[in-house]
Amino acid sequence: MTRLGISGRSRRNITRVCLLLLALIFAPVMARSQAGSPKVPRSLSITLRPFTTAEEVPAFEVELSFRGNATGEQVLALPSSWGGQEKLYQAIRDIEALSPNTTIKDSDQPDRKRVEFTPGKPVRFRYTVLQDWDDDFSKHIFRPALSEETFTLIGTSFLVLPEWNEEIPLRVTMDWEIPTRWTQADSFGIGEGKARVFTATLSQLQTAIYVGGDYRLHTFSVRGRPVHVALRGKWRFTDAQFCALAERIIEAERAFWKDDTFPYFLITLTPTEESGKDYQGTGLTNSFAAYADQQVELMTVPGLKHLLAHELFHTWNPLKLSREGQFMEPQERHFWFGEGFTEYYSHQLLLRSGMVTRQEYFAQLNDRIRSYYLSPVRSTPNRQIEKEFFTSDAIGRLPYQRGELLAIRWNALIRSATGGRSSLDDVFHDLRRNASRYARLRPEQAVAALVRQYAKRDVSADIARYIIGGEIIPVSADAFGPKVKLVQKKVSRGKDAAVTVPQYRTSATR
Repeated sequence: MTRLGISGRSRRNITRVCLLLLALIFAPVMARSQAGSPKVPRSLSITLRPFTTAEEVPAFEVELSFRGNATGEQVLALPSSWGGQEKLYQAIRDIEALSPNTTIKDSDQPDRKRVEFTPGKPVRFRYTVLQDWDDDFSKHIFRPALSEETFTLIGTSFLVLPEWNEEIPLRVTMDWEIPTRWTQADSFGIGEGKARVFTATLSQLQTAIYVGGDYRLHTFSVRGRPVHVALRGKWRFTDAQFCALAERIIEAERAFWKDDTFPYFLITLTPTEESGKDYQGTGLTNSFAAYADQQVELMTVPGLKHLLAHELFHTWNPLKLSREGQFMEPQERHFWFGEGFTEYYSHQLLLRSGMVTRQEYFAQLNDRIRSYYLSPVRSTPNRQIEKEFFTSDAIGRLPYQRGELLAIRWNALIRSATGGRSSLDDVFHDLRRNASRYARLRPEQAVAALVRQYAKRDVSADIARYIIGGEIIPVSADAFGPKVKLVQKKVSRGKDAAVTVPQYRTSATR
């Protein structure tokens, strides 16, 4: 998730979702329209109906059914905390049983209910979802957003699900009973006026996007695979321009990974309607959700171009680098890799694909280096970042900065040791090939071991000093070849003494 984003507020929001997503998302599932596999042990049916309450408040009625177990008891898990949002269960109202001999009771936890039923019989219940906020949407993008014209939902914000193993595949039937004039799209398919059947885990249902109403739907193909775009609102660019940019970025990143295993992919773009909030985004199951001020630029960096490149790279880092697609807990401990190395590649792949020039690349890189060296919190140890990543913009920015500079440093080490025959790219390709070895990725071990194979140098000391300890990362003088020089500039910090800031200079930027 980018806070799971990237300019102060934007970056942090981008990442917030991102690594939070990194924390919660599992590898994308292949949505299918078939009836499912006989190996799937359980089935889950979900029906969703928008309606207006007696108080004329837009709402959703959600109905779920599944076969009960042999004990006659089941715990239901309500939305709780996700993406920096707390008490998500406050949006859930009026849970009631619909199946015979079924009762739903409170527990000693506000995000848990207990269901009692006839053992082995179907369990059916319904509940209401309301929008529980009325101020700044950019602060609540992961809470249910409902109106008479549209809806934007994340699974973790509105789904009440049985407390089963989150990693077991289920046969899911999802039926959207929405007005015929509305469009609908989610992480598992495009609404076509009938129930869809697909295979997914509970985790994938939760870390998924569900939108509809006045969203405009578009479809294009990347390397022979369909990509869907759902967006609403009026922007400074056309739908076609947004789709064209998304197509170029997806093409570049799938080509980098040599990975086209995407039978379905969705991108949503939703306006925040609050001026000055820039942009945010998060990678989700089979999808990427973007949120932006309608005045945001499409092609500048930072801007939507960078947001797309950053968040789409999370489709692999970390989602396809281990069996569960997650880092070891606590997730925030590894954001230097999940966010920072993703930051490195988002800029690199824009450069390699010609979507930014060399002049633009180094000008923007120099701005990021300057921001890091002038940061009053630049020496914050990683254990403090774990605690304050979502509460402090300045501290939340550090994993991006540290990770990108460390990626530049290690790429230079590998190229130097191999005479240019190998690079950090080889490390990432090896990580992808070795993904089945790890239930969850511990980058300080797995990544460091691969870098050592190529660079013939143990980089564990770099992690200990610069990531864990918070020492200032030196900028590599030889990172970009002989045509790019490293110079030192004195930069004033107001009343404080001037700081020496390293900057890259090319013949085109002198």
